[in-house]
Amino acid sequence: MILSPLPMALGASTNTTWQAVGISEFMATNRTTVLDVDGDPSGWIEIFNPTTNDISLSGWSLTDDPNNLRQWLFPNVVIPDAGDANGSDNFLVVFASGKNRATNTAELHSNFKLPLTGGYLALVDNKTNVVSVFTNYPAQSPDISYGRDPFNPNFAGFFSATTPVILIQPAAQIFHPPSNFPGPAAHLSRRLICNCRFPIAR
Repeated sequence: MILSPLPMALGASTNTTWQAVGISEFMATNRTTVLDVDGDPSGWIEIFNPTTNDISLSGWSLTDDPNNLRQWLFPNVVIPDAGDANGSDNFLVVFASGKNRATNTAELHSNFKLPLTGGYLALVDNKTNVVSVFTNYPAQSPDISYGRDPFNPNFAGFFSATTPVILIQPAAQIFHPPSNFPGPAAHLSRRLICNCRFPIAR
């Protein structure tokens, strides 16, 4: 198994270990993997809370623009701690649809879409600290997600199977870039413990 660290042009991360909330996976263009509440195959961003504390995302934001850290604000939603008995509630999905929906009792939709050409994606806390970031993620392909190894987020690559928390049952997945993808290769293993996940308001 070959691993490529993020500093080698795979997109930088502020996380050195999975000890803080971060962006675990995203899909820039979703065509067949999952439909949003409107029946549209929107792109999506998965947020992971590996900590032993519930994390409120009230006032936090997602952005694809390093010059606009407050691009899309989360409502008052909480990601439970990693010890939740369900084993999956510590993941949260935001659809990157451009529909701009921030209601804590419904699906979350950012006000931007992720480009296929690659770019910037960050999670920002309520004090405008960038807590998780891909500064230069590579060009993407439809229905192929990109993300970090859950055991060492210094490594990132393309998933060989899409794994948003709203899609799958508990499973093990391997992810890596197809041979026709540009950029360095990264082969990453991931254990997934996912079920349906909706925002929790507290």
